[in-house]
Amino acid sequence: MPETIESAKRHRRRQAVLSTLINGFLLLFSAFVLLIVRGRFDLGGFLSGLLVFFAAVNTICILPLAYSLRERLQEIQGGEEDEACHY
Repeated sequence: MPETIESAKRHRRRQAVLSTLINGFLLLFSAFVLLIVRGRFDLGGFLSGLLVFFAAVNTICILPLAYSLRERLQEIQGGEEDEACHY
């Protein structure tokens, strides 16, 4: 394979991993902020539970994010984009 295709694949892999790490960090940060708000202010039982629920949802959303990264890396490795650009 020419070096340009390999360097393009390497660039796509790097960008996919970087965007996943940034999104994962933002999800964890928002969950952390929700828990800080819950602990800082005297909230009612329902609102406090709602904040914990949203923090848990943000944390659980990391699993589909990791799965989509895995799928994306397989697409890049398989060269599907490179084959599609020939048409």
